[in-house]
Amino acid sequence: MTPKQSALPAIFAISFGLLVFEIMLSAIFHVQLGAGNTVAAIALALVGLSGGGIAAYSLSAFRDAERFGALAGPLLFWFSVTLLSSVYVIMAIPLGHGDLIYERTDPAIQLWRLVIYHVTVVPFFLGGLTLAAFFMREPERIGRLYFADLLGAALGCVVSPFLLSGLGAPLAVIVGAMPAAALGVGALLGARGRRAALTALPLLLATLGLLRPELLSFSTLNTMGAVEAPRYRSFTIESGDIAYERWALDAWTIIRADSIPAQWEDFRGWGLSPRYEGPIPETKLINYNARFSTYVTDRSGDPEALRAWLDADLSSVHHLIGRSYRSVLNIGAGGGRETLAALEHGAERVVAVDISEVVVEDLMKGRLLEWSGGLYVDPRVEAVADEGRSYTERTPERFDLVEFSIVGGANTEKMDLLRLDDLFTAEAIRTYLERLNEDGVFSYVMYSTRSDLVEEIWEGRRRELNPYVPALRTLTGLRRALEAKQPGIDFSDHVLIAALSGLISPHYDLVHIVASRTPFTADERERFLETCRRLAFVPLHPQGGEETHGNLYTRIAAAPDLGALASAAPFSIWPATDDRPFQFAIDTEHLGRALAEGRLFALLADNPLVTLGVGIGGLALALALAPLLLSSRRRENLRVFSANRAMLLYFACIGFAYMAVEISALLRLQFFLGRPIYGLSVGLFSFLLASGLGSNLTNRLPDARLRSAVTWIVLALVAVGLLFAAGSTALFTGAIGFPVVARIAIAIAAIFPLAFLMGMLFPIGIRMLAHRSRDPIAWAWATNGCFSVLGIFSTRILALFFGFNRVLIVGLAVYLLVILCVQLAGRGGVRAYST
Repeated sequence: MTPKQSALPAIFAISFGLLVFEIMLSAIFHVQLGAGNTVAAIALALVGLSGGGIAAYSLSAFRDAERFGALAGPLLFWFSVTLLSSVYVIMAIPLGHGDLIYERTDPAIQLWRLVIYHVTVVPFFLGGLTLAAFFMREPERIGRLYFADLLGAALGCVVSPFLLSGLGAPLAVIVGAMPAAALGVGALLGARGRRAALTALPLLLATLGLLRPELLSFSTLNTMGAVEAPRYRSFTIESGDIAYERWALDAWTIIRADSIPAQWEDFRGWGLSPRYEGPIPETKLINYNARFSTYVTDRSGDPEALRAWLDADLSSVHHLIGRSYRSVLNIGAGGGRETLAALEHGAERVVAVDISEVVVEDLMKGRLLEWSGGLYVDPRVEAVADEGRSYTERTPERFDLVEFSIVGGANTEKMDLLRLDDLFTAEAIRTYLERLNEDGVFSYVMYSTRSDLVEEIWEGRRRELNPYVPALRTLTGLRRALEAKQPGIDFSDHVLIAALSGLISPHYDLVHIVASRTPFTADERERFLETCRRLAFVPLHPQGGEETHGNLYTRIAAAPDLGALASAAPFSIWPATDDRPFQFAIDTEHLGRALAEGRLFALLADNPLVTLGVGIGGLALALALAPLLLSSRRRENLRVFSANRAMLLYFACIGFAYMAVEISALLRLQFFLGRPIYGLSVGLFSFLLASGLGSNLTNRLPDARLRSAVTWIVLALVAVGLLFAAGSTALFTGAIGFPVVARIAIAIAAIFPLAFLMGMLFPIGIRMLAHRSRDPIAWAWATNGCFSVLGIFSTRILALFFGFNRVLIVGLAVYLLVILCVQLAGRGGVRAYST
């Protein structure tokens, strides 16, 4: 690996393998650790990259070009071996996401989680070590080297969705590691001594995955017991315990064999009345990521019994008030329960939209076609695999009913690194109402913290700073949207709300909100109350004079001044917005009140996103400063830091700012492009590729013009960023109805100038740093990575309170600091390259 030409394919292969590994880890950890731990694991992986940079700086072997030339081949080989072997270790660990929730006090559970984290970090550490050493060795070619780095990541990004859906996440890791393994094997075979026995390791590991796929399967699953009395337990699974499985872009989707417990045992439905005593049709539960479910109903039995069972469920309340809905848009259709209910009540056309192509195409139109009675091939049904909100924005069709039933309230797409809640933002709710006919109805079913518990929080009898209340927030959004669309209405006449308590969790209500563009008649309200009495549902609005366990829903529906009510609330009741698309977003009014009352720290500590970000961010910051704290060369490191502190700050700024701008920009693209595969393969791929091309262009810049180039690049970047911030929303909103090819072209054109300029700053900084000495290059690489981690969490936390538009401006402001860093660094003069 001594020729300079070998650095480019090696860097490409490492970056490609790590990007595929990172995306596949996101998919695997969604199943194994849950969403929050996924973010922690990926952040720790990025810290591993930075740790490799710190090691490259600290170890003398990596500062000597000749010695590193001898180490590069073995490093690449062992990188590929750890990348290949890590997936086997991770898949073998007997840990499920529920263990971390329900058995988190068990020391063994926490130990297994730490093992997973450490196994995850090792390939990133070795990859970061090798990349940093390459950058140290050839700083004069950094533009080309960084281009190879970003190109490998870009290609890994664009092929990952296809590897995932075609091979599954574990096997995709093996495929992603093969380019690095091939180069590593070649280098090791060419080295002195010909370590032929070792070179068989990558081939052996890859063959194991192909010949023994059970080694790449999860070892445990869980069951929650009955819906009415949930009780968690995990159990070991063996070959044959899963009747169907497929990795896809929306989830790891499985159907369990009858030999093991279902996720919900003795399943009767999500909201079945406790008074229902009739027959229960057979159902098949489909699991997403081992923790969410939809179900498919066997239609071969008695049609009258099936109708009675459907109508005894809380989700059918809107069908029982006397209205008919000829055209229905069902979003989050899953296994078709709501589609079936609509047909049973006379619907002539049902558009059933679900994000899972596996469920729509493979199961409902394939494997379970007969079981479901051909539901999704019924001539009255159009089943569409698409993201629900994006589909609604694009369709010109109007409906009598737009309905959601337990669609999660948050986008659970595993490729979504932001964990956004964009289905029920204020803007989304307005769109849904616009898709209704003049007398149309919007139906929404969701779990929320139990109404009486929320009442206690409201009155100060229970301390909880930010409860989970998606139904309350959606109700507020519905009221504001309907009053804006139809000024002068009395919203309380346009809404019916019922609940059923103690399902899934004893602390939750299942809440059904039915909102109509026209007022409900007295007969409809009476039918609603009679249905609640007959089926033992709790009427939250109207209450019918009966005693209930809370009236917050009525208060929101009927308050003369909704704004005053929201201001008096101890927590935010406003819906999320497209700019702050988080279920637990905190409006500035409540943030200011918490600050004035001295509760700000408690409010921040109550949010897992904040606490996780502080923990991981603190680790990243400590790592960036590690040479000053832990190294045996501390005195020398202090001298290096003192001489290069402005440039180290430069790399910290561009690391932080890159993530702030990238995440804010990709947020806009996700909604515009619709399908998550486009958001990932087009959005992130374009960002990486454009940045790589910008990096490659810097090779043409003479050394004497680097400082002035930074100033002009940053000013141009800020101008383009402000233009993007001001115009992208209008551009994307106006073009949302265009064909997908046109939208992809628009997205690339919008991203390219921004990302191109951003990609130029890292290689220019490396060249400027190398004018003084090559030694701190690896430290600068690590600092850039550490502050990228800080940028990921800071961006999310700032957006939680202030929105992504302001985060974008913050990112651009941090880029302006880069100019100051360059000016401060320039006072030290320029020296020749040194080793």
